[in-house]
Amino acid sequence: MSENQLTIRTINELIEKNEQFYIPAYQRGYRWTKRQVEDLLNDILEFHHKEKKQSEFYCLQPVVVRADEEKWELIDGQQRLTTLFIILSYFNRRMAEEFRKRLFSIEYDTRPNSQQYLLNINEEEKDLNIDFYHMYGAFEVVKAWFKGKENLINDIESIFLNRIKVIWYEIREEIDPVEVFTRLNIGKIPLTNAELVKALFLRSGNFGQDLTHVRLRQLQIAQEWDDMERSLQDDEFWYFLTNEKSYVTRIEFILELVAGELEDTSDIKHDPYYVFIAFNRWFNDEIEGAPGTDKPELDSRWDNVRYYFLQLEEWFKDRYWFHLIGFLINQGVPIREIRRQLEFADNKQIFRDYLKQRIYAQILPGVKLDSLSDEQVEARINEATTEWEYGAGSRYIRPALLLFNVASLLMNPDSNHRFQFDGYKKD
Repeated sequence: MSENQLTIRTINELIEKNEQFYIPAYQRGYRWTKRQVEDLLNDILEFHHKEKKQSEFYCLQPVVVRADEEKWELIDGQQRLTTLFIILSYFNRRMAEEFRKRLFSIEYDTRPNSQQYLLNINEEEKDLNIDFYHMYGAFEVVKAWFKGKENLINDIESIFLNRIKVIWYEIREEIDPVEVFTRLNIGKIPLTNAELVKALFLRSGNFGQDLTHVRLRQLQIAQEWDDMERSLQDDEFWYFLTNEKSYVTRIEFILELVAGELEDTSDIKHDPYYVFIAFNRWFNDEIEGAPGTDKPELDSRWDNVRYYFLQLEEWFKDRYWFHLIGFLINQGVPIREIRRQLEFADNKQIFRDYLKQRIYAQILPGVKLDSLSDEQVEARINEATTEWEYGAGSRYIRPALLLFNVASLLMNPDSNHRFQFDGYKKD
């Protein structure tokens, strides 16, 4: 395998393919607490009760694996996957042995009998080692949680098998798994939405079977991705675009903007991997092509991300747009709203008029500028400012002062100075 592979898999897929996992010695054993097990079960119960679309699913955090002969070295996600196995074991216990589902397997390097114990969790052996003790404890939590919910067991089992999905991230065989584990667990640096989305775009399956073409397109997209990331490191650009929210990687901000304009993402807005899931749906819905052919839909998807970024960069570089749009962003006007108005505008003058109206609405709410002459606008501003005082009008004072500074710079034809939104927002 020449690249990291990324997909989303149901638990049922892991079972049907009889996947075999082993937990290497550099990892600690199973340690999930009562609260963690109950939290997972409660989340699934909440998912069961909510109204949902047929395609909706509950997404777990990434499972990071590395192929090792016939097994998967489980680098990250072993606590969650072991807990899922324990819950599935509980479902199996309700059946006669001949009707039980064959599950995927998990084996701990440091606990040779762990695979057998997980298949038959029991009190008699729970004290043989600390892992068995915690596995038994988790199993008892599952049993206790289902008391009084017997009528829901079949529905919840179906959710676990078909509606719970894991982000499956397979690293290349030559990558050092200990280094990856250290980064994800000891360093507490999880995979980011940006890394996962980048892996989606760079999958070789997106580009057909011409290996030279595959590599060329991967390099091109990777280079353009890096160029965007580098541009966003410029604080002047960054603080023009956003106010307070911090991102592990700044390009995630752009991806979040794009994801927000994709259709049908309301059901995943609160998921920590919302951006990745939205892009993954986008790919699955839209990117199709016959085997052996390039997929032009991918290019259009990547162009969509690039165009979004380039439009923001154009606003930043143009002194006029920079000041007007920068003021609105500072006041909390969503970029999505501004872009939508630009799309609807037949020409730039209409867009300029919208920006001015939106700006004045921040300090003169309810006033329609298009119904007033310049003299009337000036009179309304003078009237409003004389009434402002700390108290009822104080929330307009700071925006008005900011607007005065922005307008003063913009209206000076002999100056190329720009308002320092980065310095303003850092203070």
